[in-house]
Amino acid sequence: FDQPLVIALDGGWGSGKSHFLKLWAGAHKMELGGKAEVIYFDAFEHDFLDDPLVSLVSRLLSQPTTKTQSKATMDKLKRAALPLARGLLRAGVAVASAGLSEIAGPAIDALIGEVEKATEEQINDFWQQETGRIAAMQGFRDSLTALTKAEGAEPKKIVFIVDELDRCRPDYALSLLETIKHFFSVPKVHFVLGVNLQALENSVSSRYGDGIDSALFLQKFIQLPMTLPDSKDVNGKRPWERYFLRLVEEMAIRSEFPEPIIKQMTLISHRRTISMRDVQRIASRLALIPKNWENFSDGIVEILFSSILLKVLSPDIYRDLVAGKSPLNAIEGFFSLYTETPGPKTLGENLRDGWKYVFKQDLDPDRIEPIRRWFNVKLIESQPPNLAKLLAEDIDIFHIPDESPSP
Repeated sequence: FDQPLVIALDGGWGSGKSHFLKLWAGAHKMELGGKAEVIYFDAFEHDFLDDPLVSLVSRLLSQPTTKTQSKATMDKLKRAALPLARGLLRAGVAVASAGLSEIAGPAIDALIGEVEKATEEQINDFWQQETGRIAAMQGFRDSLTALTKAEGAEPKKIVFIVDELDRCRPDYALSLLETIKHFFSVPKVHFVLGVNLQALENSVSSRYGDGIDSALFLQKFIQLPMTLPDSKDVNGKRPWERYFLRLVEEMAIRSEFPEPIIKQMTLISHRRTISMRDVQRIASRLALIPKNWENFSDGIVEILFSSILLKVLSPDIYRDLVAGKSPLNAIEGFFSLYTETPGPKTLGENLRDGWKYVFKQDLDPDRIEPIRRWFNVKLIESQPPNLAKLLAEDIDIFHIPDESPSP
């Protein structure tokens, strides 16, 4: 496919877009065997700059295979980009892209008044400058086209992977889209954007006001929006579970922790999506668990695991716990603990009764003995653990992890 194409890979924050795009970039390079120049560009790393054009051109020219082009071709592209600084074209590009003007009505009236006073020489200079800018844009596109034509070989496609666009400042994100549309819209140059389209639509509204149709606006820049498919279980393990187990190994998390945490995360996954970023944050918390947890009963450990998951995934409920409140209903809903099943009690029901015990609520008579064993107390009427104290000492305080975690 030779005509310029912009694809948006849409997904929420933490959904694995960046991980997928980095893997895809590597696979693309290997499978195409150098027939395309694949360039990964982290937009968020560059949004402290004012001009995305300079950043994209610099990234393009820094590619090892691009450097094999003749010096004349490289110099031509550099020279063509030089006069296209953001300050020269900013207003014109915005108007052409959005069908809008960044100049308010009163300012337009004032400008018209100034034009009426202008001399013929000043007006001619203005239009000469505009003609020069248009010529400069075309010159840049011609130079970029020349870069795709490897000397004595098959023309090479250029594929930019622009990631983290939705994390950028709204003005930078939209300027980058404008730059792609106006300067890089040439045959054999394609873009794949890693983005949360809803967040990008919010950026459009932030810049142009709520009256604009943000989704329609973005269609001017994006020809093909796509989403990551729902991942399926592989060998009986869900994607977040496989990633979690990999982090457990990389971060030397104690071997007895993964199984109970995965079971609780599975309960949560019935009600909400667990993203890869969620998994990273949960694993980081587990890596900092102090050694003294070895002395806790199974019931206390399970409650503390639940508290870690709440701290990462539901901070509002966790704040209530720290404040000494008893948000049992919220916890039951978050972990899906409502289901009643005959026969042996499920983890969900054990957790529900465990939280009831912690919050000093009455248990069914047939549940007193199991919970007594779970918390390793002689009498169920014994004082439940001081949860706020446990959270303060074992979760909220930073602990240096053990150098030699338990095998």
